[in-house]
Amino acid sequence: MSLAQRLPPHTQSRNPTFASTTTISTSRHPPTMPSLLTLPPELRRLILSYILPETHSLPFPIHPTPPSPFPHAIRNILHTNHLLRVDTAHLIGTWSPMWMIPSPVYLTTANPALNGNGSQVEQSNLATWLPSLTISGVRKTPKLERICLDIWHESDRNRITWTCFCVGEDRWTHHDLVSSWASSISYLPTSTSTSTSAASNTGVLAGVKEVYLDITPAPAGIRRGHRIAMYPLLHDKRVQTFLSYHLHDVADLVRSISTYYSSKVKVKVNLTGTLSTKSIFYPDAIVNTLFASDVWCEWVGSYIPTQVGRFHKLSTSVNRLVHTRDVGQAKKRGEVHPWKKLEGVEWARDTGWQWGVVADLDGDGDEGGVERCVDDLKRVAEFAWGKEEVGVGEMDMGKAGNVRRKLQHLLARDIGLTTQSVGEGEGRRVIVRREA
Repeated sequence: MSLAQRLPPHTQSRNPTFASTTTISTSRHPPTMPSLLTLPPELRRLILSYILPETHSLPFPIHPTPPSPFPHAIRNILHTNHLLRVDTAHLIGTWSPMWMIPSPVYLTTANPALNGNGSQVEQSNLATWLPSLTISGVRKTPKLERICLDIWHESDRNRITWTCFCVGEDRWTHHDLVSSWASSISYLPTSTSTSTSAASNTGVLAGVKEVYLDITPAPAGIRRGHRIAMYPLLHDKRVQTFLSYHLHDVADLVRSISTYYSSKVKVKVNLTGTLSTKSIFYPDAIVNTLFASDVWCEWVGSYIPTQVGRFHKLSTSVNRLVHTRDVGQAKKRGEVHPWKKLEGVEWARDTGWQWGVVADLDGDGDEGGVERCVDDLKRVAEFAWGKEEVGVGEMDMGKAGNVRRKLQHLLARDIGLTTQSVGEGEGRRVIVRREA
């Protein structure tokens, strides 16, 4: 495989021409290890191209400011030194990410902050929101070739999970959002004209080649959070009901976009996003509906199996502990097992959440999993209430990662113990103390 063929998918359109000659060193001294700055420009830019992200989301809420900032990784390189700044300027002009569009406003409204700027002529409204930089007098803007319309970005979770169907349909559907996207189709970019300024990166802003509709049935706030908040929502049966009411309007939206581009340029229109395996019926139904009307569309998203992403509740594990055989045998002896006292603890909200986070890390070494959470809970309970554990004392919980140590702190706090972190780096651990 040639070096050019190793480029990331979103950068393969800018394959450089690599030198075919080989330099053989005749020095008697062993060759020194080349640094990034001493590599040939083509190879150096190839390495830097892996820093460019595959997707870039436009900010939400929308602010009428100059274009959204570049990712931190790109800005950091620009501030390293002049050589890498020149290389990065070249890469920005050829970067073609997937543009995540959170609202139809980006399509229907031009960025007011750029009004009156003569260099921004004959551009689509969306192009005015793209990030851009002027480096050494040359304006650099990424390519606008792939866009993704996030259909449910502004959705309301209460509507998605609504169960009282005795009221109007607008209480458990979001036809309003689909209608807003449908109204913005005429503003979709086809080919983006470049600036008339000689200092611009002429020819970089090419025409749109791919359009995706993200049909993930979750508001943006939930998607930005931990997966243990998003996955249970996707598995919720109410979500399947919500999606079933949006079969025809979303199919019509795809058909309208395909028709819009069919008379202009050849553009792929596909469905993407993240769905539960319980919702397989939804993209299949849309694809089949469109196929019946001679519109080609594919599902290129991902499915979450039902056994993945379950929120492991602290209360469930406590309930299992207090009904184990050990607790029952202690009761027969007239004793109260330390685990039995756990059912009287008022667990804080942040403790329950952290329990779910650590339990979700099952398979990540010694860091997480339900069994490790339960082991920590047992140890803390036995230290607090064990018949042999009286008076002042302390217990070393052993080495653990950040998220698991946080859970140990919270479990001990809710039980009434004090904690302290000691050690450095990978040897950091939690010391649990019992006061007199």
